[in-house]
Amino acid sequence: MKDKVAVLGGGAGAHAEAFELATKGFRVNICQVPERKNNFKKTLMGKIKATGKIRGVAKLNLATTDFQEAITGVKTIFLAAPSFAHKLFASYCAPYLEDGQIIVLTPGTGGSLVFAKELRDRGVRKNLTIAETIALPYGTRMQEPGHVQIRAKTVNNPIGVFPAKRTDEVVQYLQQFYPELVPLSNVLEAALNSTNAILHPAATLLNVGSIESGNCFMLYKDGMGPSSLTLMGALVNDRAMIGKAFGLNMDTGDAFQKGRIEALKEFLDSTLGENSYEAVSRLKGPSSLENRYITEDVPYALVLWESLANAVNVKVPAISSIIEIFSIICGVDFRKDGRTVYDLGLSGLSLSQITKFLHDGEED
Repeated sequence: MKDKVAVLGGGAGAHAEAFELATKGFRVNICQVPERKNNFKKTLMGKIKATGKIRGVAKLNLATTDFQEAITGVKTIFLAAPSFAHKLFASYCAPYLEDGQIIVLTPGTGGSLVFAKELRDRGVRKNLTIAETIALPYGTRMQEPGHVQIRAKTVNNPIGVFPAKRTDEVVQYLQQFYPELVPLSNVLEAALNSTNAILHPAATLLNVGSIESGNCFMLYKDGMGPSSLTLMGALVNDRAMIGKAFGLNMDTGDAFQKGRIEALKEFLDSTLGENSYEAVSRLKGPSSLENRYITEDVPYALVLWESLANAVNVKVPAISSIIEIFSIICGVDFRKDGRTVYDLGLSGLSLSQITKFLHDGEED
């Protein structure tokens, strides 16, 4: 048996991670927050079924809603949960964390720094490493309790580490779980490289009519035409400007702005592997505006990017426009409760101070 690991979360991502890591021979503890126990009863029986690209039934070392049981004595902790839950999971972990543990958010969208700030605010002073990937390791959906369908798996998943000075050793260690992990400069670069924030809001916005009409459509196949791709390209260019201000070299969206479907296929293949477009093209689009493509990706990704842009005086018209339009049509001020530089613990810091903090971590 290999090392014991913990997977936190109760959705498709957490189930997929727990399933595959268990089939690889790791002793997996999966843990969901107690308030979601009713939706977790089947998994609490200790097994996870998977169909799709990876199939089988995996036996878990432990399935629980007790965080002390789940993470005590465990070096590596994976957190696969929506962005709005990062702070909640940090609060549950705080009393039981131990020196030397590595916590990996899959993905993070800045959540690694949110997690770290919550621990500081609670007085936790442990020697921890917190990392975040740019994407979930899988294209996956829950089929029923305890049963996950895995349609695609990443072949290239960049990861940032906090503090960044530990990047080489930590990524090398984590590659035993996910060989496709590729090191980035820091967790801010990972936050800016979120794939969901590029793909989901733009396509969802330009398909609002179909969503409100109740039409069933495939988001990638039917909803990502030339106009959606052009808007995605504008988002990528806005994001590149933010990265440049923080000294990060990021891709531009020129290929997308030509409205070519090949650009989307190349974008997906670079993360999920060859022919990944065909794998995800069957994923259904949102059936309402109360969908995580809006309620998560707008306030926790696009609002964060805009906040970072404001911190360095960069204009991001495509990002700001999508936030504004969704706020109007949803009747929600996504900026009010969205993720910002304050939530990351970066407000009031100069550019040089942010760079030092990301590299060195917290001061003793």
